[in-house]
Amino acid sequence: MAAQAGTTTSTVTSLTSLSQRMISYRHQEHSWQTADGGIHVLINHTKQSGNNSLTLYSSHDAGATWQQQQVLNGTGASNVSDGYYDSATSSLSVIYDTVGGDIRFVTFPYDSSKRSFAAGAIQTLPRGSATTSGANPSFVTDTKGNTWAAFVETDSADGKSVIVLHLRKPGKTKWNNTGLQFGPKDATAPAPQVKRSARLVLTPAGVGMVFTVHETMYWSERPVKGDAGTPWSAAQTLYTSPNPPDSEPVSSHFNTALDGKGYIHLAFADGGALMYMRYDAKSLAWSPYATLVPASAGAQITYPQMVWQGNQNIAIISNYGEMARIYQATDRGTSAAAGDTGDFACTDRFQHTPTSQTGGLQDYTLPRLEAPSNASLFQPVPVFQQFIDYTNGYAQQRALFNSFSQSGTPGCKN
Repeated sequence: MAAQAGTTTSTVTSLTSLSQRMISYRHQEHSWQTADGGIHVLINHTKQSGNNSLTLYSSHDAGATWQQQQVLNGTGASNVSDGYYDSATSSLSVIYDTVGGDIRFVTFPYDSSKRSFAAGAIQTLPRGSATTSGANPSFVTDTKGNTWAAFVETDSADGKSVIVLHLRKPGKTKWNNTGLQFGPKDATAPAPQVKRSARLVLTPAGVGMVFTVHETMYWSERPVKGDAGTPWSAAQTLYTSPNPPDSEPVSSHFNTALDGKGYIHLAFADGGALMYMRYDAKSLAWSPYATLVPASAGAQITYPQMVWQGNQNIAIISNYGEMARIYQATDRGTSAAAGDTGDFACTDRFQHTPTSQTGGLQDYTLPRLEAPSNASLFQPVPVFQQFIDYTNGYAQQRALFNSFSQSGTPGCKN
């Protein structure tokens, strides 16, 4: 359903899972739109048995019904993915981790006349050694056609983890380990709390990486020219949480969106507050963070999602308590600064029956949210909200669906 500024009621979809990571993690992309009106989402659709959890679904009726498209074999309840839909080639590329600790990459061609994704050849990235395994990947393809993949590598020999970087050159199918590592290599107990995530993004001059290690968020970048060994810039600290320890096992409560002018928009949560930063495409520097929603017992911000809507319009989707709210800015976020929310306004609020009124059958607390980071060509913007359903006597993960359109008019009601 399309949402105007104000309050709208979300609808329950047929999408289900037994995994808490149904639409995790936040720094990864799991949903996309196509020109034929299609909405596509890659969820962890864990069932009672089997290792075929990561599943691609499509809807061509505004989220009313969903059709299964592709299944990523070898994936289980803990596995996650990151994807990018290329409208120029009508294809969806996905990188993901597996039950066995592999990192795999696949591209699904999309046929709009059939409204379907075809199977693609799977590429497996090399392991660092016989005792290492990979998890939590992201990727980006630069303007020269190089595809970069970052993920967390853990060595079972010493229990230590570190972020590593791999490269696939244009027109090739083989991936190479660059040998570069980001952040310290250390162990975090209890396993599997590796406490690190990496998001690769394009910059006006090359490729950048927003990455977290424990309670600190960093930035590093490199020019598009050069080879795999070209140095990245020294890690710049973007933010360090004053609220350690972070309970998130992979420190992934952040999300980015790249706009058409090369600005990178970053939303993240810390201590129950909603924060925003912006990488300026002209100065090639990050702005100080702005607190858009301060921490409070009612807010409990946890899982923000960043969206570019075209032109200078951006949006942040976040929970406010157990409901979702939309915060929009029409000035590319340029007026948001330390101590100033700028042009951001809460324009929409999604509602559902509160947990306290479900008789213990549903739990909507601290909801995970998902939306396309690039919604520049299509409106309204689809939004998924995960919740727990106990109707069948066990904890089943399900998804609500709603949408919103570009607006600068405040419409939230407390």
